[in-house]
Amino acid sequence: MSATITDTIRSLTSLMLEETRLLSSGWRAELGELASAKLRLTASLEKQVAARQRDNPDWQDTLQPEEKAAFIQAVDEMQQAARENGQRLLRQIELSRDLMDAIVSEARRIDGHESSTYGARGGLQRFELPAPISINARL
Repeated sequence: MSATITDTIRSLTSLMLEETRLLSSGWRAELGELASAKLRLTASLEKQVAARQRDNPDWQDTLQPEEKAAFIQAVDEMQQAARENGQRLLRQIELSRDLMDAIVSEARRIDGHESSTYGARGGLQRFELPAPISINARL
């Protein structure tokens, strides 16, 4: 059973490394499939660990030295891959947010939906009305 958990951890690590590589290269076509596969593997890993915990809460202490070393190495590699993957995903989210902000700013500039009103005391109040924006998610 621990070999199955270790194999699942290695598979998950491999997927995270592949996703990080694709994000770094700018290729996005397969990211949805990789994210789905990561979710499935994560759910499988959680199920395997929960079953192991249920059967024997101290299961990690009962592993043979070779199994324990392989398990610890796989977990360490997964943690490193998860850190790198998380950093790359956060950067991608920031870039996407910046891109959307630029699109909204340009749409507002082109559409000209900005208005100013003078108040009774001579103050100027500006209003930015929302620009009509549509997103094609199939790109």
